[in-house]
Amino acid sequence: MKAQKQIQVPTDFTRFTYRMNRSYSDLLQLRLKLNSYTYEPNTYGQYETKAILLQQLTVVIAEHLEVLASVKHKIWNVKQGISKIRYQLSTTKALDEAIHTYTSERSSYS
Repeated sequence: MKAQKQIQVPTDFTRFTYRMNRSYSDLLQLRLKLNSYTYEPNTYGQYETKAILLQQLTVVIAEHLEVLASVKHKIWNVKQGISKIRYQLSTTKALDEAIHTYTSERSSYS
């Protein structure tokens, strides 16, 4: 009886998958924060900024779910998966900074 070889997933890929899951949780928290009463816009410019941020957030959350589903179902090879996850994480970081800028500007008006 032959012993079956266990396929090892590279630790980088596993680490990036965990980071992607944490990032998804962070995005959901950002959406709650942005939709909270505390950060309601007072001016038309703030309203437009918030609408754009919410739209971008919705797109990034959908992309996160797509990437996580693809990783779960092993649609990509490891290199493709890591590059797509890196892209998503950098997009999330940029959006997080934009939301932080919006919320800090809002809190300075209060």
